[in-house]
Amino acid sequence: MRVVLRAVLVLGAMMAIVGCESGSEPRIFPPPILPPPPPDLTSPQGVLISFEIAYRFKDIDGYAALIHDDFVFKPSEHSPVEFDQLNRAQELAATDSMFKFVIDIEIRIDQGPVEDSTHPDYPASEGFKMMTVPSAYMAIESRDEVDGSPVTELMNGDPTFFVFAPDSSENPVTWQIICHDEGAASDSTWFWSVFKERYLPAP
Repeated sequence: MRVVLRAVLVLGAMMAIVGCESGSEPRIFPPPILPPPPPDLTSPQGVLISFEIAYRFKDIDGYAALIHDDFVFKPSEHSPVEFDQLNRAQELAATDSMFKFVIDIEIRIDQGPVEDSTHPDYPASEGFKMMTVPSAYMAIESRDEVDGSPVTELMNGDPTFFVFAPDSSENPVTWQIICHDEGAASDSTWFWSVFKERYLPAP
């Protein structure tokens, strides 16, 4: 009986404290932040969904799981960047730097159909698949480097291409991104490559 009474008194005190913090209204605590789900490598579509999730959660480990060891990023021929391509290590370094710097990322990748690869460097005869993404959208919130005020960049991208490599040693077969080709669009208001170059660590 004494234990039950003590528990009731403690609970009542806690409720009183919560109520006193905001007058007569009870304080509402935010829900806990859940960890991101594990990457889905079972299909190219799942890989790109996991790509979006990794960006939203700024999860560099989840992102790295999607990127093939022989990954190459190819910028558009119209892009103003100074690099010719990025390898896996450079891609992850730029992405990790971005995740650490920005406050929040919203991203939407409009998926197209998955087809046998027609990319000259990744023939369908070797099992590669390809998806043309008709458009992508990102809203990236960061802080001004001078005064620290919030800055939001809205980005709408032109068509881009992802090539997926299978790993047949897994059962079922798993997929990773082996190439992200920015394409040849010239009327884009932004390029993936420009954003990557911004966060690419100095050599």
